[in-house]
Amino acid sequence: MNKKSQIATVLLVVIAMVLALSALYVMVTFKDNSGSQSKDLSQLTFEVQLNSAYVKEQLKLIFNESLRVCQLCSAQQLKEEIIKNSNIR
Repeated sequence: MNKKSQIATVLLVVIAMVLALSALYVMVTFKDNSGSQSKDLSQLTFEVQLNSAYVKEQLKLIFNESLRVCQLCSAQQLKEEIIKNSNIR
């Protein structure tokens, strides 16, 4: 028999077994802490959405108040009124 081919075949089987055992070891020892990270990201996303909604509502209130006070104003006067109302809030 060809001794070189037997050595190559045995070496191939040994390497395959080592890789399979290494993969199993990694799977068993893997610690999944993505749940806490997911919770943190979810909380952060909620806060960003809440802040965005708050800013939009405040902008609507400021703009409506400025329009109510300054109905016949020029564009520049309206800008000044908006700035003035935004500093009050």
